[in-house]
Amino acid sequence: MYTNFFKRKFWEESSIKFIQERIEELFKVKDLSYFFSLLNSNSKTKDYFIYYCWFFSNESSISVYLSRKDLPLEHILDIILAGLSLNEAEMRPIDYYSFWSEKLNSEQSLRLLEKSKKLELHPVFIACLLINLNAKSWEDYFNSLATDDKEIYDLLKLYENFSIYDREKVFARNSILYKYFNLLISLIITSYNDQFLLSLKQSIDKLVQWEDYVNGMKSAFSIEAERTLSLRQRNSNRISCIIHDANTMNVEDSSVFLTFLLQHSVIIDEAEMKLIETVINMQNSTPKFRLKKGMTRKR
Repeated sequence: MYTNFFKRKFWEESSIKFIQERIEELFKVKDLSYFFSLLNSNSKTKDYFIYYCWFFSNESSISVYLSRKDLPLEHILDIILAGLSLNEAEMRPIDYYSFWSEKLNSEQSLRLLEKSKKLELHPVFIACLLINLNAKSWEDYFNSLATDDKEIYDLLKLYENFSIYDREKVFARNSILYKYFNLLISLIITSYNDQFLLSLKQSIDKLVQWEDYVNGMKSAFSIEAERTLSLRQRNSNRISCIIHDANTMNVEDSSVFLTFLLQHSVIIDEAEMKLIETVINMQNSTPKFRLKKGMTRKR
């Protein structure tokens, strides 16, 4: 089935749909070692293949393919980096690398992180890969780090490339990440007491405080019992509390807060999240009418 891929006619005359179907068939082949040996010896075919893998990046099959354990790491990077020059004018590095890192599972992210220096990965990409790690992968990665303060500091400094909002949004989605970072900060804060670390600690302390809010909401409401109910049947008091408390914050904090609550199941699902965001947006956009001086309301 490899033959067609090495004919220029296949790439230049086939329909997009046909190319996609053939590539997705290839993704399912159990052993791709022979295909890679052929691909690496034919630069033109390799360029076509990498380009179309990148082109089909929104397909679920790409996520499955990129998480295969037998893929060479260089091949994964070829696909991910293929569109960087095309998109860098339109997308921030954090958005581009976040998009691609989300297509990798925890194990594949760890493989890339362990070889990050050799592969010369972009600092923002490394920061995005860290977000993917589950508890086991984080423990493995943490154990692979040198114990000196400098390496820990350099790891934390990766997130200096993020705005405070982007950074907190990332932490809100991954409690494992911010809890490990909280531990790392405590190890070096006396040695590197700079403005960035203080800012990072403030972001994490905010999320730690919200953990108390989460526990309070779970004690006050039977959230697990609500999971089986339709949106209309759920406890409106819980939803009203969330809306009220989110409205006491600035726009960015409110957004991070809601993401945190969704991640910790105080907001039950995306449909409920959308409802809460819609209500908050409507309340914030409603004009506040004031009576002119000397005017009174009709009674």
